[in-house]
Amino acid sequence: MLGIGWTEFILIAVVLLIVVGPKHLPALFRKLGKITAEFRAASRELRNQIELEGEDLESPKEIMRDLERDVLRTVNQPYAELQEQEREIREDLEHTMPVGGPLGEVPGEADSSEPNKADAGSEPEGGDEEKPG
Repeated sequence: MLGIGWTEFILIAVVLLIVVGPKHLPALFRKLGKITAEFRAASRELRNQIELEGEDLESPKEIMRDLERDVLRTVNQPYAELQEQEREIREDLEHTMPVGGPLGEVPGEADSSEPNKADAGSEPEGGDEEKPG
């Protein structure tokens, strides 16, 4: 049991009988029985919980699948970043490069420093005045 031989067990029983007395000995054994039953139930419950925790662990197949997914994500991430950078560069180029029209002229933009071509051939207002001669 706990490394206690028969002689030690008999000695403990005699001391217990003398200390507790024969009148209270059955109640003491009942309490001792309840305590040991509770201890066994607690140890059984702990053992069951440990076994359940062991069952909750992932199987090797699930671990490998998760590992492969993480490796693929890590490998493909730089490639996806490069594609995103390329897309941003293309968008920037589309906004900065003129589309159609003569060089340096973007359709829809009017240059305020040049006079209108329609107004170039017309005379300034008040053209009825004579020029001094």
